[in-house]
Amino acid sequence: MLFLKMIRDIKRNIVSYMACIIVVATGLLIFTCMSLVSDNLNSARDRFYENANFADGFISVKGIPYSKIDNLEKIKGINQIEGRVTKDVRVYSEDNNESKYLRLISIDLDKENHLNKPVLISGNYLKDNVNNILVDDNFFKANNLKIGDKISLIIDGKKVDLNISGTEMSPDFVYAMKSGQDLFPDPENFGIAYVPYSYIKPYLKEKTLVNDLSFNLDKNVKYKDVSENLKSSLTPYSLNSIYERKDQPSNLMLSQELKGLEGMAKSLPIMFLGIAAFILYIMLKRTIELQRGQIGILKSFGYTSREILYHYISYAVFVGLIGGILGGISGIALASPMTEMYKQYFSIPNITSSFSIYYTILGVVISLAVSIAAGFQGSKRVLKLQPAEAMRPDVPKTAGKTKIEKVKFIWNSLNSQGKMAVRNIFRNKGRSFFTLVGTMFAFSLMCTFFNSLNMFDVMFNEQYEKVQLYDCKISFQQLVNSENMVNEIVHRKEVKAAEPMLEVAVNLKNSWREKNVPIIGLTSESKLYNILDKNGSVVKLPDSGLVLSKRAAQVLDAKVGTVLEVESSLWDDEKKKIYVSKIVPQYLGMNAFMSQKQLSRLIGNNNYARSLILKISPSDIESFKEYCNKSPIITAIEVKADSIKKINDMLKTSILVIWSLLVFSVIIGFIIIYTSSDISFSERERELASLRVMGFSEKEVLEVLSTEQFFISVFSIIIGIPVVKLMMGVVVSSMNSDLYSIPSMIGYKSILAGIIGTWAALLLAKSALKLKIKKLDLVNVLKERE
Repeated sequence: MLFLKMIRDIKRNIVSYMACIIVVATGLLIFTCMSLVSDNLNSARDRFYENANFADGFISVKGIPYSKIDNLEKIKGINQIEGRVTKDVRVYSEDNNESKYLRLISIDLDKENHLNKPVLISGNYLKDNVNNILVDDNFFKANNLKIGDKISLIIDGKKVDLNISGTEMSPDFVYAMKSGQDLFPDPENFGIAYVPYSYIKPYLKEKTLVNDLSFNLDKNVKYKDVSENLKSSLTPYSLNSIYERKDQPSNLMLSQELKGLEGMAKSLPIMFLGIAAFILYIMLKRTIELQRGQIGILKSFGYTSREILYHYISYAVFVGLIGGILGGISGIALASPMTEMYKQYFSIPNITSSFSIYYTILGVVISLAVSIAAGFQGSKRVLKLQPAEAMRPDVPKTAGKTKIEKVKFIWNSLNSQGKMAVRNIFRNKGRSFFTLVGTMFAFSLMCTFFNSLNMFDVMFNEQYEKVQLYDCKISFQQLVNSENMVNEIVHRKEVKAAEPMLEVAVNLKNSWREKNVPIIGLTSESKLYNILDKNGSVVKLPDSGLVLSKRAAQVLDAKVGTVLEVESSLWDDEKKKIYVSKIVPQYLGMNAFMSQKQLSRLIGNNNYARSLILKISPSDIESFKEYCNKSPIITAIEVKADSIKKINDMLKTSILVIWSLLVFSVIIGFIIIYTSSDISFSERERELASLRVMGFSEKEVLEVLSTEQFFISVFSIIIGIPVVKLMMGVVVSSMNSDLYSIPSMIGYKSILAGIIGTWAALLLAKSALKLKIKKLDLVNVLKERE
């Protein structure tokens, strides 16, 4: 009998219960989907790393004789170490406007069990002493190449023809970027390629020198046990950097993405389940108050308080069970396309979307636990009700003047409906609090997701419209004299302005904390590259000291005035000490900044540059690219317009996901507001019917409810702004990485969008209330139900 009663009650309030089920299902969808995607990527990565023998540590040097590498294997704790030549080369094209590059990596085919071995995807593996090349699979597909095609490379000024034998993916280039300044892989213009060391050695100016080392450790040996010995052994060979697997750029990007996925899989479901629990608690609390008479009759028929408690908890079980199952099934369905989306960012073979019932069952268990807890809290009052007491109506609350009535200029400005609304707010504090919290959640959700979407615009608009004011950047094969090069380039008709830029890869160290960070050297009063402080004002580079990005400062625990140790293979001395003069926000990348002249002095010359940033008309870009591609000293050309287009293309899927969450937040916002309005209406049905009998029109009764909701919504929005800041903090902490830092600021547009969304939901809820008021059965509602 009680089961049938539950079904009838749920049918009678089907919209409110369905709303709660949708909130639960959304939370569990995110939990299941993100967890499955994270598992898919983790398992594919682990298989790949094991099959490809991914190294434990990585070293970059200016050049070490190939014959000396075996000596390093004698260092205690080193199990295996091998060297290779790594060089960025341009792909030759008869169309000089094309700028495609490959990172050419040598592989010694005389040795077996290579570290970071490229995994064959299609075609055939490399043969020794043959002009064959393995090209990374993404570059191969993006450029519509075929097995057996000839590809020509410009290696140290010489044109070398190689035949494509197959395609590969390599564990150290899962996230393949040309430089630390790039944001996303660009497989159309940059890829990874492997060639036999025996064949390519004669074409290299380094001949027997290699510049890239990797090593594996003995069992139970840690990186820090061998790093110092390696550093001292490699100092004569101009050590650029040494780092362990967790800091390897490609692996770091993948690890941070997985960490973000796992963070979202935990934080967002908690938020949605918390909202659902709150709605359930209030719904059941109000249901029991409205069904006091029914509870009294049930107790008088012999039902125990515990049986009745279980009956009302079953409402919550119904919501948790259905919501959990729907969320789990939806999450499994969405996990497959989400996993496919990651293939365009990460080059990992055999990424498959696995089916796992584990997260569905776990999600249902979690939703049931939350629902039962909320149901018990909302229903436990049943235990205290005695049959005789329950069969009588609840004692009416005492009424008196509210505090706001003493503020005459406000009170007198209200009409009769407004005064009734204000009195209802203060006399029914519990109901008002529920509506306030519900509306606050609705506003906060909409504002948070709209702000997340808006922050992408802030990040990229600031970087490309306020920071990078240049149109084009060219990079050189080696350090050049900045004055000579600027004078030469600026005389070209296409170039309107030119400034030198000196980029140096360094290791910054503060006590035990250290981080590999590029220092960008700019002219002190640069017109083409701005460094902005938190207020958006341009920062002038000091003659001494280092300007550090906020993200780098957090990693190093550095503050203004902190003295950092700076290591680089370009210094005359092993270490330099430089103090932090200013900390600035940086949304894209993680850099340090210094005046170009000061950075040149550290190297030993006042006029070094690694690249030039240029102002060029869009119409002249193509002819200038043709000039650059013919130059033997220019190794790369970056056009800002092309970079913006690539970023927009890469972000389409991510923005679509955020738009989906935004739509969900609007729907859930309406659900929360509608549910609170529906519960409020059910509680006051008798009161509203009385107003109709006393002569109030449907419009006037609706005005009482609307005014009440309006006042509560204003306070909800005010209280909701700090909640948005808290939610944004959770989103930012789960998504930030070394690649980008999402600003946690709340834009006025986001607040405005949240207000519009909240009031739109209130208007929709108002329309639903209008129908309910129209359908009020005045005779039955006013009957005393004992």
